[in-house]
Amino acid sequence: MNVIDKMKEGDIFRWRYREGTKHGDYAYHCCSNIAVFKNGRLRDTYWHGYATSSDGRSWMADECFKLDLTFLANEADLEPANAYQAEYYDDADIVNLTHLNGGSFYLRKGAVRSQAKMLASARYKLEQSESAERMAAWRSERLRESIAKIEAGDTTAHI
Repeated sequence: MNVIDKMKEGDIFRWRYREGTKHGDYAYHCCSNIAVFKNGRLRDTYWHGYATSSDGRSWMADECFKLDLTFLANEADLEPANAYQAEYYDDADIVNLTHLNGGSFYLRKGAVRSQAKMLASARYKLEQSESAERMAAWRSERLRESIAKIEAGDTTAHI
């Protein structure tokens, strides 16, 4: 059975070319390395969601031997979400399909907020905030010292 024979409409994969397969000098140019199975083809999502059959970024069943595929989810099992919501949900419930040319962010249907992820996110933000406070205090002290030197006539002081 061919790999595409097992795919369902809307299946989403990360893909890359297998070692040793020939695929040209610009194999990953204008690719998201995210593909969705649509209408019997596996299609890279870089160009406005789904590639056309003529652009070399979609594959029929007999071409999939060239690819290493990692299943991510099926579109039917996902709900659109905003990327900021990642700090509220377990990583296993997040399907991030963003890439350099766009993409989308999803949560698995039925996902619930995770206390552990929320605590980790809040603690990280607190650590970042406290670090910024320490840096601002240090910078303020250096500026006070520079101002005092400049007021005393030292124009070699750094500001």
